[in-house]
Amino acid sequence: MIHKKLTHAPRAGSGEGADEQLAGYARHRKRFGNGSWRSLQNELEIELSRLWQRNLGRDDRQVSRYGREARFPFLDEEVIRTIAHTALPLICDLTLPEGHGEKRILRYVGVCLSVCLSGRDGRAKIARTKLRTAP
Repeated sequence: MIHKKLTHAPRAGSGEGADEQLAGYARHRKRFGNGSWRSLQNELEIELSRLWQRNLGRDDRQVSRYGREARFPFLDEEVIRTIAHTALPLICDLTLPEGHGEKRILRYVGVCLSVCLSGRDGRAKIARTKLRTAP
C-alpha cells in the first residue's frame, strides 16, 4: 500500500502478474503435484487469462487512491511473450522445497542483478532497492 507521506513518486511499481505467470501460488504447487508440467502450464494460462478481470481494476484503484499511477512491469506484452516462450522448468522448479522453487527465474534474475534479498520465512523479499520511474 502506498501512503502519500512516504513518497512523492508519481508512479508506483506493482508485482502484479509475477505469481500468476511464474507459479508463485500454493495452488500451483498442488496442481503440479496432482498432475504434470502440462497441468501446471494449463493452470498458469488460466490464471493469466482471468487476471485482467480479477485483480487489475482493484489494484489500480488502490494505487490511484493515493494519487499515483500504477506500473505493471510483469504485464508488459514483451515480458508476457518472453515468459510464454520460456520452458516451464526454467521458470519454476516445484520439486524444490516451498519458498525456493516458485518464481525461480525471478529469484535468479535478482541474484544476477545483485539485488539485496532477505527472507526469514524462506520467501525472497527485496530489502533495499531504489525504484527508477520512467519520465
